This record gives sequence, structure tokens and C-alpha cells, in this order.
Amino acid sequence: MPKLGPLQIPVHLLDAIRDDRLVIFAGAGVSVGHPANLPDFADLALDIAKSTGSPRKDNESVDHFLGRLQHAGVKIHSEVVERLSDSSSAPTALHHDLVRIFKTPESLRLVATNFDVHFEAAVENLYGRTPEIYYAPALPLGRNFRGLVHVHGALTRSSEMVVTDADFGRAYLTEGWARRFLLDVFRAYTVLFVGYSHNDVVMKYLARALPIDGFETRYALTEEHEPWKLLGISPILFQKRDGENVYQELYEGIQCLAERAGRGVLDWQTRLTEMGSQVPPQDVQTTNEIEQALREAYTTRFFTNVARDREWPKWLDARKQLDALFDSAPLNERDKLLVSWLADHYIIDHADEVISLIVTKNLRINPEC
Repeated sequence: MPKLGPLQIPVHLLDAIRDDRLVIFAGAGVSVGHPANLPDFADLALDIAKSTGSPRKDNESVDHFLGRLQHAGVKIHSEVVERLSDSSSAPTALHHDLVRIFKTPESLRLVATNFDVHFEAAVENLYGRTPEIYYAPALPLGRNFRGLVHVHGALTRSSEMVVTDADFGRAYLTEGWARRFLLDVFRAYTVLFVGYSHNDVVMKYLARALPIDGFETRYALTEEHEPWKLLGISPILFQKRDGENVYQELYEGIQCLAERAGRGVLDWQTRLTEMGSQVPPQDVQTTNEIEQALREAYTTRFFTNVARDREWPKWLDARKQLDALFDSAPLNERDKLLVSWLADHYIIDHADEVISLIVTKNLRINPEC
């Protein structure tokens, strides 16, 4: 599993980014850090409870508590807007890096369940233009959409925000527009949840739209492990730190993921020229980087153009990168590049390494090789 910064990123997730099949779900936790400094859903309810003098009951869910206050005459949507409309609040590095994963506003597929509009600002900051934006309940087709989707509404359209239990009931049950959209998204795309806890009220509603199968296409960046698996979601773990930068590992990991996702052809060529012209690496991160590059023919060519150290064949074989050369199946373009590389640079100059490699394969060798 490739290691990007402090995070172990599943290969399937990297493939989804490459193949334009990723949707990111961003929860309120994304806007908690500086300089956004906004409360999550639970803290928002706590603040409203203090100001109204109506405490939340033991084990009472946030959505039910806010619904009870609304039934008692409190203008809940206005209360929420007031607490999230801080003029000094601005997008965090996490907002910007999550947007950067998609390279352009036109390729963005991001679903926000929080109410602020920091993602719009982040896209504008990075690219000077905004993506297609959808606000609940007018949602696009989940199986084929691009842009930013405020699936629970946004501050700019406060009357449509999904805040209370009655709001959630309409969105997921009686009217069901949120559930229909999400079900199609979960079936069509690989999904990455960021900024959620497994016991968030919002996450419990999202989970109702999750198909039973799909572990291999749903991931959550989290410090928790087992509870996510009960929801059919694979956790990508990070560790909280002490002090002010509690979520530093999360921020660093997303930054590394954004940099990898945004790497273009010339960037790969420069990086592989640097790595391939040296001796094979021993550190995990560089090893993962080369293994990812060898999944594509064009990046494999960058590697074979420069890799000459006598240890490279053994290093590649230990990581199963040469297995096809010693099998009987037809070779693909990537494997043919490795055949030519061995023939051009190792058969004569390092014959003993190649012969030793063939011996370890019980003298089997692909006919094309």
C-alpha cells in the first residue's frame, strides 16, 4: 500500500484519482481548523443550547435536539446561519488541498455536508473561477455529475438547510432526494470521506444510503478503526497529535495526496529520472512511488530510459514487477518495455544477474522475453 507522507493510501484510491472516478465527501471537521475556525455539528448544537437555555438531553441526538427546539419556537436555521457566518473565517489548507486533488474546477467531484462556502472560495483562490455548484434539494444525477454539491444545503440558502430531524427525514425518507443522489454516487464512484467521525449524526444518515457491498470503493480518513468497517467503509488511519496541531498528520497526508494527484507528465519524468539514475531505494516512500509509476507504460518508459544499476532487476523482481516476463501470457506494453530494458542493458553487461534471475524462475521465460 503506497505511503504518502504519514498516510497509507490504498492503490485503488490512487487508481480512482487517475481514472477520474473519485468523489470526496467533506464533513464539518474540514472547517474546524484555522483559519476557518467553525464548530462541528455537535459543538454547534451545544452553542445553541447555551444561548437558548435549553440543554440537550442525555443520549439525545443532535438532529432531534435541534428539531425539539424548532418545535418550541426557536428559529433553528437562523441560529445556525448566525453562528457560521463569521466574516473572519476563511478556507483552510485542507480545503485547498482537497480541491487540488481534482486538478481543475471542471474535474471537481466534491460533496459537502457542512453549510459553509469555503470550498467555493478555495476553488476561486486556486483557479480564479468557480465550479458547477448544486444546492439541496436541487441535486444532479448521482451517477454522472461534476462540481460541488451541497447535499444538505448552504448558508446562502438557509431555508433549505438540512439541520433538524424533520429536515433529515424529508431529505432521506419522505422526499428522499438526498438518499437517491447518494445511492447513485456510492454505486458509481470510489468515495473518500474526510472530516467525519463514525458516530456523527450526519454520517449515520449517509450510511443509510450505502449499498451493502463496496468496501473496496469507500474510504474514510480517520483516527478510528473498527467502527468504520461496520458501515462498510475502509479506514485510512492517521494519528492525532498533542498540542495545537491535532490533525497535522491528516493535513500532511492530504497535501501529499494532492501533490501526487496533480503530478503531470513532465513532473513524473523529472522525478523518475532522478530516482532511476541512482541505486534502488530502501525507504518505503520512494519504493511506493516507483511502484506506482510502473503501473503505467508511459512512466515505465521514463524509468527504463535511465535505470542502469546492476541491482535494479533483482529489486524489481523482489517486488513482483517482472513476474509477467516469466509467465506464458501475452505481454502488455509496459512489460514489453521491461523486456527491451533487460535485453538492451543487462543481458551483456550484467549477464550473471539475469541468468540468476531466470534460474530462480525454474528456467521459465516468456517467449517474447
